[in-house]
Amino acid sequence: MVKPSRRPIMDESSDKPLAIVERIKELRAKPQTEKIQQEIQRLIKEWQKTLPAFQKKKEYNITFKKMKIKSAVVMSLAVAAMLTLTGCSDANIASRNLSKAADQFEINRRAVFYNGITGEYMLEIRGYCSLGNYDGPQKVSITCKVGEGEYKKHFLGLSDNVTYFAEQLESKGVSKDQYRVIFKPSSMIPDIDMQ
Repeated sequence: MVKPSRRPIMDESSDKPLAIVERIKELRAKPQTEKIQQEIQRLIKEWQKTLPAFQKKKEYNITFKKMKIKSAVVMSLAVAAMLTLTGCSDANIASRNLSKAADQFEINRRAVFYNGITGEYMLEIRGYCSLGNYDGPQKVSITCKVGEGEYKKHFLGLSDNVTYFAEQLESKGVSKDQYRVIFKPSSMIPDIDMQ
């Protein structure tokens, strides 16, 4: 009868099936005797017994790794959201509130369109005006309030030599701490004209 090898098949840091395979490789590299053949056969049987547990452990490790990846993604998104929400400076909040006030025709502005080559002003618009928010590329629209319930809309196409600037003519007191939210329920009801 062949005595089992005194050499430990696995250490605590390695997986048993992998250690068995390594031991089998070592034995196959030696000159083949009957003892070595019996030892290899014993190790193969032991390897076959440990394989299902090893596969379960491997599946668990894969699932655990997936969970680690998912939790890392969730944590990254949470950190990004916190940075986005807390990263708003006083200037960003005040700027957004000024834009909302201008869109409500509360800010007196001057917009100048000029030729970049000749330096000549082509058009100057003054008043309580809102710059177009949804203009396409190379286009600008400006809507101005000219009286109670009366508005004018101006369009200009931009080119490589025509550009514009807009300046706020008066200061406006807006909050630097809280965003301004405007809710108009009347805008939900459409104005229908019958013809």
